[in-house]
Amino acid sequence: MNKSEKQADKWEKMSEPKQKKMSKEELKQQLIDTVIESIKVDMLCEDYTAIDELLNFTPIENLIGFLPEEDWGKYKLLNQNKDERRSGKESKGVVSRSVK
Repeated sequence: MNKSEKQADKWEKMSEPKQKKMSKEELKQQLIDTVIESIKVDMLCEDYTAIDELLNFTPIENLIGFLPEEDWGKYKLLNQNKDERRSGKESKGVVSRSVK
């Protein structure tokens, strides 16, 4: 590397904004914010494919909890205890959260 290349490299490093070291919580929040912005763009373009994929990986309990409480009962069958799902038993009205 010649002298002018070294100076250009040094100037580039000096002009780069200093990034503070983020905690895991801050980095996670930055990721969430970036995903939200991406979802907004997808919705503006009426492209729901990636959103659908993301929601398919979201636990049922979280999806139901996102809805207004009065809608929870509609999805009661999906909100069974994990033990009941593993054994294949029908739900007898027992859910992992109170449903009105």
